[in-house]
Order: sequence, then structure tokens, then C-alpha cells
Amino acid sequence: MRFINGNIFVNGQFVPGGFSVAHGRFTHVLAETADGECVDLHGAYVIPGLVDVHTHGNSGADFSDGDYEGLKRMAAFYDKRFHSGVVLVVCSSFSFPSSALPLPRPQRTVPNTSVFSHR
Repeated sequence: MRFINGNIFVNGQFVPGGFSVAHGRFTHVLAETADGECVDLHGAYVIPGLVDVHTHGNSGADFSDGDYEGLKRMAAFYDKRFHSGVVLVVCSSFSFPSSALPLPRPQRTVPNTSVFSHR
């Protein structure tokens, strides 16, 4: 499908033109082609998909919880909101002290010092 009469973000600036979409991918960006049905964007701005680089969770759940049902609720939340332009979510978690983790704690083999010198 061909989209025409848009402002396409290319190389750091908006450029008037069009693009095609084939199999979920942009093709023929700014190229003059007539490859089927056209949609007039009427000067709308077009940008690449956005990445949410920091989220701890939603829907009453947190990625740190490690709860499968919570992960499913969060996935459903994002699935309904990808139309907003966010195409990728980076899951963030909290840092916990090792005493709060349910794993065996390693034995300390290096002296507990706060200052190290390097020559």
C-alpha cells in the first residue's frame, strides 16, 4: 500500500513525500512509485517506531515480580497500546540487596574495602 503527501522523518529532518508498506515494512521511502492503492496523509508527520526504554510494569504487576500471570496482564496492556507508536518495550527491574534474593549467597573472597588503588 502506498502512503502519499506526508512529512517523513529521514536523516534527522522531516521531508515531504510518501512511502509504501509491504509485509509490515516501509519500502520505497520518498521514491515516486504507484504501486497500488494510495492513502493521502494530508501532511501528517511520520516517524519511526518508538522504544520505551524504561518501564517497570503496569496493570498492578511489575517485571521484578517474576509472576507469569502478571507478565500476561502486562503483555495484554502493551498489545492494546502499540497503536500509539511504541513498538518495543524494555523491561526494567529493581535492584535488590543479595540478602533479599532467594539464591544461595556466594562466599566473599575479596576483602571488603571501599577504596582500591591501581598502579
